[in-house]
Amino acid sequence: MRNRFSALLLCVSLLVPGIAAAQTQPIVTGILGTTRAGLNDELTVQVKSLRVLLDKADCVNPGSNCKPKNIALFLNGMPLRGIAPVRDIYNETLQYTLSRTDQTKDVWSALLGSPTGTTRLVTVSVGLEDDYPLQTQVEKFELVILRPIWSIIALVIVTLMLVAFFKLARRSSLLRDPGPAKAASDTSKIPFSLGRVQMAFWFILVIISFLFIWVTTGQHDTISAQILTLIGIGTGTALGSALIDASKREENQSAVASLEAEKSALPAEISQINQQLAGQPPNRTELEAKLTTRLQRQQAAEGELTKARTALNPLESQQFFKDILSDANGITFHRFQLAVWTVVLGFIFCASVYRSLSMPQFSDTLLALMGITSGTYIGFKFPEQHAK
Repeated sequence: MRNRFSALLLCVSLLVPGIAAAQTQPIVTGILGTTRAGLNDELTVQVKSLRVLLDKADCVNPGSNCKPKNIALFLNGMPLRGIAPVRDIYNETLQYTLSRTDQTKDVWSALLGSPTGTTRLVTVSVGLEDDYPLQTQVEKFELVILRPIWSIIALVIVTLMLVAFFKLARRSSLLRDPGPAKAASDTSKIPFSLGRVQMAFWFILVIISFLFIWVTTGQHDTISAQILTLIGIGTGTALGSALIDASKREENQSAVASLEAEKSALPAEISQINQQLAGQPPNRTELEAKLTTRLQRQQAAEGELTKARTALNPLESQQFFKDILSDANGITFHRFQLAVWTVVLGFIFCASVYRSLSMPQFSDTLLALMGITSGTYIGFKFPEQHAK
């Protein structure tokens, strides 16, 4: 009987320290003062038995050889490294400033990316940066993704920009091939330019993405060198296309002027030859051959002049997609290729911005591919016809 009692006492003596230790384990019990917070807000976390956690972080236990560690805030189990809290031992609270730094940007991208609303429910805890988070009772805290006021302002800016853009695109020559002055009065008949459409496409995507990232994260230094290269490729494509069209237009204008001068001079020359033939000249055979040549040239010049005048006028617009994908001979592969690659990269661009809240880092190989595609389009612009 005495042996059983001794064994019971031994078990109790072993269990009591374990129970006491479990009761002193720190645990996150709540958030003070708010039910939601976002970037740049203050978040105060209440931790029961905070002193135990602080002692562990500061290595105050006798005989410990550890290095002091920061107590990080954990959102959805991910630590926001490098953000040191303001400690309040008396009230057992840790106050954090929710800031986005180089150390935390990946965590914020995961927390704020792919938004489906203005807030998102997250778990909140604290713990040593290189350790697991503490047990938490905060499992449904609202993390603010989009600020309503700034979101509305950005939405108004984007809406006004898009409305103005589409009105100008429809009613002006904003996205159309440059044509002669007489066509300016009816721009709806001028076809759309693939180069200008591509340049406008990247301009709109970058503007909207820039505003979206700024509203969500507050960051404004988000345009990378790769994006500038991509914009440069689009601008270079539009500029090269415009220069080629302008050069062709100058050639046609010069040809029209030359043919008109020749056409005006030929009747007088033909009349002079007829007068000489009427006088029974000794070189009659030579004059008759010359007359035949001039008559043939007069007929040929008339056809060349009609063709040159027609070439000065661009094709009439059919519809948007047909305009950008075709020339006078119909749909061409080099135009189709450029349009497809632009749409594909645009889709990847939008998906990356929405998912990771950052402008995508296109590889040099992909940018080179886009440059080759644009260069191919520019190269085929030289023989391309603009009139039937």
